[in-house]
Amino acid sequence: MNDVVATLKARIEHLEAELAAEQQRSAGERAHYEHERERADLLAKGHEKLEIQLKNLRLHLQSGRQIAAPRTLHDWWRWLRATSG
Repeated sequence: MNDVVATLKARIEHLEAELAAEQQRSAGERAHYEHERERADLLAKGHEKLEIQLKNLRLHLQSGRQIAAPRTLHDWWRWLRATSG
């Protein structure tokens, strides 16, 4: 009976050591996951901002074309420089 108890206690200690090692490993993986999630969120926000800017530029270009569309390349560059200021 004592041998069985000693064997079970040894097995429990072994399993507890394995559990502690896995918890340490998973803590590192969790930190990496959180970092990558934050990075992905920043990329998504940046993408949304760029989409909004692009949409605004397109609207601005459309309104500019309706008012006075540049006719020559020289006029185009002059207009572009004036509107990007």
